Amino acid sequence: MGLVYLANDPKRDRAIALKVLASEKADNETLLKRFRSEALATRELKHENIVGVYEAGSIDGQFYIALEFVDGTDVSQLIRTRGRLPVGRSLDITRQVALALAVAHRRNIVHRDIKPSNLLIRVDGVVKLTDMGLARSMDDAEQAGITRAGTTVGTVDYISPEQARNSKSADTRSDIYSLGCTWYHMLTGEVPFPHGSLTDKLQAHANTPAPDPRNINDTIPEEVTLVLQRMLEKSPDRRHRTPGELVDALETIVLNRTEITTDDIAALADADAETIHHTSHTAPPRRERKAEKPAGESTTQNPSPRPAPPPPSLRSRRNALQTNRPTHGNRGIDLHKIKSIGLFLLAATILAVLGYFFATLGQSIDVSITPGDTPSTSPSKTPPPDRHSHSAATSAESELFSAGHVKRNRQPSPGRFST
Repeated sequence: MGLVYLANDPKRDRAIALKVLASEKADNETLLKRFRSEALATRELKHENIVGVYEAGSIDGQFYIALEFVDGTDVSQLIRTRGRLPVGRSLDITRQVALALAVAHRRNIVHRDIKPSNLLIRVDGVVKLTDMGLARSMDDAEQAGITRAGTTVGTVDYISPEQARNSKSADTRSDIYSLGCTWYHMLTGEVPFPHGSLTDKLQAHANTPAPDPRNINDTIPEEVTLVLQRMLEKSPDRRHRTPGELVDALETIVLNRTEITTDDIAALADADAETIHHTSHTAPPRRERKAEKPAGESTTQNPSPRPAPPPPSLRSRRNALQTNRPTHGNRGIDLHKIKSIGLFLLAATILAVLGYFFATLGQSIDVSITPGDTPSTSPSKTPPPDRHSHSAATSAESELFSAGHVKRNRQPSPGRFST
């Protein structure tokens, strides 16, 4: 509808986008109303995701709008150069446009021409909604006269069914449908209904169910597809009621950093099958295999590194020293066996000491008996004297010793023994 120039604002020393209505179109009342409508609608909408309007007017019959200059590109150019966009990037673009539509909805303004070329992307990634030429206020009857009854305005590849039938019946849900078609284009690299004539495309938007984008791009998650299919519902009542509701639905989508494909799922299924087959034919537990290893082989090696445990406390070290004592199966000193040997040696020592004591005591008793008290070696038939004749025998023995009949302690002569 107009020409856009990159200009400089000398008063503010800034670059601006100067949109000018061609002089040959200034006599067209419909185009002039749309141009003024764009200026008024954009001036009322102040948001980060909407291109701002600095000034609007006419000079010598030349109508112009001074717009915010967006240093970057647009979504249509991105699709032409890169093909389909990554899921995460397309989701972020759609969310920012939905935020802009939420601001317009609060002011009761309908854009009616959401498409990739009207979505500008700044170099820092901020998305700007522009070209409000077809926008109209739902409360302004004068602006409603811009579109004649029964006519269609918008872009055919992104137009909603109700807007295609009558542009006056379009509301904010129509913008949601057009945004859904734009998101589908970003995800797949093509519009939902790319084939046929203008009439065929309008009929497809009105009657044909929206195609599944995963038929073209299988990396699209299920939750993305669910939100997108609701945006592309034929009936406005089955879509999101407001752009704010759409923003909430978009923000609940959580994407993984690595997108899972069907090949990844098949690989996981094969890995699970191999794991089940391996566990059904596993060898004995690792502890049993360790018990069968030779005693001299080290069993402390660990094939997978593990983080070092914290240093043990003094109590745990003491308990470890008490519990980790060598047993019969290990090579080392058996304290139980040493204890048994010690008790045996102690008992033998005590028995030897007791035997020596009793032997010494017996010798001392034998020495204390005198030679005269020893009995005669010759047999005697005379019975031993009884208790009454003991004193008489003692006196008789004394007399015999005194008379010299019996010699006690005979001393042998030198060099021989006496008999």
